[in-house]
Formats: sequence, C-alpha cells, structure tokens
Amino acid sequence: MPKPKALKTKSKNLRALGGLLSLIDPRTYLQLMKILHFMNYSHASQLRKITKGPKARIAPNVSFANGEYIRMGSNVRIGEYATIWAADDGAPVIIDDWAVISPHTLVSAAKYQAVSPMSNEQRQAEGNAIHIGKGAVIYSYCIILAGSKIGEGATIAPGSLVNGDIPPYAIAMGSPARVVLQRKPED
Repeated sequence: MPKPKALKTKSKNLRALGGLLSLIDPRTYLQLMKILHFMNYSHASQLRKITKGPKARIAPNVSFANGEYIRMGSNVRIGEYATIWAADDGAPVIIDDWAVISPHTLVSAAKYQAVSPMSNEQRQAEGNAIHIGKGAVIYSYCIILAGSKIGEGATIAPGSLVNGDIPPYAIAMGSPARVVLQRKPED
C-alpha cells in the first residue's frame, strides 16, 4: 500500500531538519577536527619528511609513520588507504623507481614481539628494513612484513603476505607469498 503524500512530505521535512540540526551540533565540528588532526600527523607532516623522487604520485589518504626513514624513487605510485610504516629504530622502507603499491596495502618495517597478556611489559618493536625493487607491482590488500625484499620487476598478487625475499621478475602469491611463475627480464 503506498504512503499518503502527507507522510512522505513529513519524513522529508524531518530529514531536512535533522541535517540542519547536525550543522549546529558541536560534535560535528569536533569530529571534523579529529579527522583533520589524524590526516596531519599520519599523512601531511610525515609526507614532508619523506625523501622522494620526481613525479611520485601518492594518494591523499595514505598513512605514513616515521617518514624520515622512508625513501621513494621517481615515478612511484601509492594507492588509496595504503599504509607505509618505517620502524621507530630507523629501519627504513626503500621503494625504488617505477614501483607501484596498490590501495589498501600495508608495508611495515616494524616487528613486534609477543608479550604475555598477564605482564605489564610494553610491546617493543624491532625494525628490519624493507626494500621494494624497481618496477615492482604490489596489488591491493597485500601485507609486506619487516625484513622483506621484493626484487626488481616482481609482481605480488592481491591479498598476499610477503615475509621474506621475492626474486626479481617473479610473480608471487599466497600467505605466505610463494613464487608461482619466474619471468625473464625481457618479458
């Protein structure tokens, strides 16, 4: 049974009133300030510390940590919502020329040790450098763990977890990532 016109108009008016009320609600502006603060400390301030080559294209919502230890070559592409974390102790993340990191990918040079839930100990991160070779392509939803080295021209399939070395021009997939095809440089 269709709604009467009076009910349709009333619900539209209530939605419009709710939208107007949200403009005067201080919680709206508080949330906006939280978002701006997060974008500043995880992207804008860190991006200024990163050493990057010319023509590097980085999405505006990529999250960085310890930008002073992140180095990118020229023509690097980093997609939306990717996370690039260098370790607190100085273990770098090095991304060579023409490398591509697709959206929603985590690259972390920090490795956390397991601590008993009953202990009051803080988790300490140990850093281990990550190197992504020239022209490597890392597809979406991958995780690249501390100490990993991805060779020149290598391809990492979507959703893979890299915890070690991937040779140059290899195609790797899985969790942990394993080489499924080895290409030649001229391919």
